[in-house]
Amino acid sequence: MAEHRYEREIDELLRHMEAENRAPLPFRRRRARPWTAAWRRVRGFSGGQSLVERLMALAVLLLLATFALRLFVPQFSDAVCLAALGAFIAALAVSVWNGAAGRPTRYQGRAMYGPAAGAAVDWDGLVWRFRRWLRRLRG
Repeated sequence: MAEHRYEREIDELLRHMEAENRAPLPFRRRRARPWTAAWRRVRGFSGGQSLVERLMALAVLLLLATFALRLFVPQFSDAVCLAALGAFIAALAVSVWNGAAGRPTRYQGRAMYGPAAGAAVDWDGLVWRFRRWLRRLRG
């Protein structure tokens, strides 16, 4: 008898939860502009990069824009090319400044990255294991 009562209570709770999901939202949902989602993705993608990496990526993008602008709007291509050169020099300056200040770089070696997905072969690790095996054989 107690089992039926529990089953009924569970069914009532499930029906109650389904009714809540169908209820209209209490606020009016605004439609976001199409570029806001793209901007969030770009910011999420670039959130883990250092300033040097961001400046180098900006320099590459501006350099590609220079090639495109040279075909369509040649009068702006020189300014964009100078901006790309400025971003590249700024990235080098920040990199040297961080090294001179003793700040560690973001790259800490292979330990920072996890194993590759799929059936990738760690050739460096395989070579090191083979060398250790040869050393053990030699004595």
